Amino acid sequence: HPAVVESLGCLYTEMGRYQDGLRADREMVRMEPHSPTAWYNLACSLSLTGQAEDAFATLEKAIALGYDDAEWMEEDEDFAPIKKDPRFARLLALLLARKV
Repeated sequence: HPAVVESLGCLYTEMGRYQDGLRADREMVRMEPHSPTAWYNLACSLSLTGQAEDAFATLEKAIALGYDDAEWMEEDEDFAPIKKDPRFARLLALLLARKV
């Protein structure tokens, strides 16, 4: 069930079990391929597991599908490994521009 898989992914991440969270998030995207939240969570897991290139591509997909919470994205510590990359600022600016 998607809600269970999503909760499991969040729990794994909170516990620091990033590889398990990544597996859950990949499954979530498989189950709900049009969900911007599923893609966003996958981007978080990719960031936390050191997969910056895939994290950015996945975050772009989440935004293309309608993810729009710029404030949360800016504060989300899951993106700490990639926040200094200029691509992060570009994606954040894109979301902020949509709110105007």
